[in-house]
Amino acid sequence: MNKFGSLANVEFTIYNNNSYSLSKIYNHEILLSKLNPSILVFVHDDVMITDFYWQRSVLVGLQHFDMIGICGCVFRNKLQSTWRSSCKKEDC
Repeated sequence: MNKFGSLANVEFTIYNNNSYSLSKIYNHEILLSKLNPSILVFVHDDVMITDFYWQRSVLVGLQHFDMIGICGCVFRNKLQSTWRSSCKKEDC
């Protein structure tokens, strides 16, 4: 078993060429999924998945919502303007 659990039912498509915008790639994959219905998980290259049961977490989330997502960071850089930029200093 690898660090991501069972990947028997997971198909990866990796776009390592920056010649297309994210919206074009996302829309392309959404159109492809109409021919072969599936659960799409879009992940950027700067994301580290450390949850051994991430597939289960996705399925559980989709039992309650049509779309789920996560975002976040484990630390905040001084003067960082793009992550919770409207929060109070004591909340960040």
